[in-house]
Amino acid sequence: RIPFHAIRRGAATPSRTAQNQFRRPHIGRKPRPQQASGIGKRGRLLKHPPVDNRSVAIDRRMCYEEIKRMVGLARQAPYVFEEELPENINGVYDEETRIIVIAPRLNERQKRCTLTHELFHWTHGDTCCWKQYDDKAESYVRKETAILLINPFEYIQSERIYEGELFPMAVDLNVTVGVLEDYRQILENATKMVGAVFCPNHQD
Repeated sequence: RIPFHAIRRGAATPSRTAQNQFRRPHIGRKPRPQQASGIGKRGRLLKHPPVDNRSVAIDRRMCYEEIKRMVGLARQAPYVFEEELPENINGVYDEETRIIVIAPRLNERQKRCTLTHELFHWTHGDTCCWKQYDDKAESYVRKETAILLINPFEYIQSERIYEGELFPMAVDLNVTVGVLEDYRQILENATKMVGAVFCPNHQD
């Protein structure tokens, strides 16, 4: 530790060497660089990192009104309101004005999924909502929405009860059929990846 009296304005202080748990210098490697704020492991893996300081504390147990209430408490939160939209659009997010619009014709289950979806677009700062999202950005957001809103254990239980029927499963899990289909696609892709690792094709 550097003595307090040795620290003077303009005085040079000795540099510290990276140490391990035994307080000995690391040998043969440099200290790990500090990670940039706002871009965590999840963002690097998805290659679609969230914007700094944009997050909302929500989980799958919340209903539409609870999620909307939590948005109002978030830092730099977008403004959420309901207004009539074209028939083929359930919700939109505009990055320039930071506004999320939800179609009032939707039921509570649909509004819940739509708001969560648009919140992920806000989190990532996606800018082309009013026309057409970038295909990769939209794909990432749909995956994140499905993973957040569906509990894997509840999914297994619901699939057994309703024998894989999409609509009753979606109602039981409080999501839309589209979100449920996205979740199934994630499971199928994961199964294929596991199969490719443990059962490679050998050519003689």
